[in-house]
Amino acid sequence: PICSYKIKGKFANLALRQVSELPGFTGLSLEVEGSDQEGAARINTQNLIVDAPEIMREPLLFETATGQVKWQREGDEVVVHLIDGALENSDFSGQVVASYLTQTGTKGLLDLDAVLTRADLRSAARYTPLVGLDQQGGSWLNGALLAGHSEDFRVRIKANLSDFPLHESSNAIFKIGGHVHDATFAFDKAWPGIEKIAGEFLIDGNKLQVKAPSARTLAAELKNVTVTIPDLLSENLLLKVNGDAAAANSVFLQYIQQSPVRGYIDGFTDRITASGEGKLNLQLGIPLTGAQPVKVDGLFSVQDADVALGAGIPLFSHSLGALSFTQSGMQVKNLTTQIYGGAATVNVSVDANATHATAQGRIDADEVRKTYFNALPDVLHGSTTWNADINVVNKSPQIVITSDLQGISASLPQPFNKAADETMPLRVELASLTSKSPVSAQKKSKKITPPQTTVGEAEPDVITAQLGDLLTAKFLRRPESGVMLVKHGMVNFGDASKPLSNEAVSAKAGLWLTGSLPTLSLQGWEQLHAGTEKSNTAMPIAGANLRIGKLTGYGINFHDLQVDALKRGEGLS
Repeated sequence: PICSYKIKGKFANLALRQVSELPGFTGLSLEVEGSDQEGAARINTQNLIVDAPEIMREPLLFETATGQVKWQREGDEVVVHLIDGALENSDFSGQVVASYLTQTGTKGLLDLDAVLTRADLRSAARYTPLVGLDQQGGSWLNGALLAGHSEDFRVRIKANLSDFPLHESSNAIFKIGGHVHDATFAFDKAWPGIEKIAGEFLIDGNKLQVKAPSARTLAAELKNVTVTIPDLLSENLLLKVNGDAAAANSVFLQYIQQSPVRGYIDGFTDRITASGEGKLNLQLGIPLTGAQPVKVDGLFSVQDADVALGAGIPLFSHSLGALSFTQSGMQVKNLTTQIYGGAATVNVSVDANATHATAQGRIDADEVRKTYFNALPDVLHGSTTWNADINVVNKSPQIVITSDLQGISASLPQPFNKAADETMPLRVELASLTSKSPVSAQKKSKKITPPQTTVGEAEPDVITAQLGDLLTAKFLRRPESGVMLVKHGMVNFGDASKPLSNEAVSAKAGLWLTGSLPTLSLQGWEQLHAGTEKSNTAMPIAGANLRIGKLTGYGINFHDLQVDALKRGEGLS
């Protein structure tokens, strides 16, 4: 049955306790006149508090609330109109028009349009109804929006309230959004946030989307950024982030260090520095709830960049190429660069177990001398091809460089002279003497341990070399004051089939010459230092145990000579 009533009066600071699904309020002031058939009320109140836990995530305070409400019975239903409504508090200021029509068997039809001329994005979650953003999603949004303003924000709802939560097939309209500026979005604690967002914020049905033509992260300029949650009411909230960035390569390296990407690529960039500008395209799929894994797809491109991989590795100059990475690893395909002035191509792959890289190129001895004055003596000329294979396991590198040296001539005394068309296989291997804990174990966690080594930091290593059948050599190096110094070394002439062990080399301090030479000339060695500066890191010979079949030069001619020598002062005896 319909209750019959008439009401007329003026109320100040009216309060109604919140009970069950019915909202409550305090501080309502209004004038009202009407009956069960029709009526009107004029609201003009300050410090109104509305408590509707079934609708909003927390009580709302409105410093000012004004407007006119009219109602009218239409058969068995009632229609209510809000005209010229205005709300204002520290979070927003705006105007509201709305109508509500009861409908038997449902929660009724709501048609609401609110336009905000001032809005603080930090409070967006507070005013989003639970039918569009539940407590879980609201808590995330409340922590993610750290800053931002809008002078053109709109709330549009046209639906039967029984249709909530909305489904894709629903014709209901539920939109909250507008143009925002100076917004800061900390979408996940493990990733650097997005700042200076200028674009569109929109909740449409169950979907949240932020589209920003421009933004920033760290010092990188972002373009075409989209942040999306496809279903705000899903038990497994999924956040998708897409965008492009342009910045100095040093900024992108910093981004990698401060994000989970470092773990995905096994700390590959820990020691890398790079000049020049680069570009980054990044696509993220981050589960905010549930146990689904993070999905990452990124492409970091460099052009005309000088890249330093760390101590003991030649500079990659004028590099052009791209580094692609996912949550499973990283790849560099056909990076073109210049190493010691010669063209080279580099490929790299990183997975959960190891880093593997290959490189091929050509080196020109004369160009090296022009660019790196102290790199080669003036007795080597011409150019040759080379290949490199690099493996890094548990932060321990192993580098193998090979070349047949065809194209290089050596103007040295016998037996070290070489014609350009002659082949003489060279193999040089560099390996670390230490190891570190793998970074790959961090992949399963968003928490990334800071790198244990700094850019350019060197570790003790060993260099092993073999030059044809002429000699084998091994040098044990340690860093001192930023310079790698040979503490133990041995060069063994002849019989290259017998490898030198680390134990044998480390047993003697300094550089030792051993083995046998069929012939050796004492003349012509002065050319070795012509045109070069004396290196401060050069290591003097500590001793020798050599057998020479024939020794010539300066008018002497010895046969079957045994040389045993030890360092005495500045010379050998």
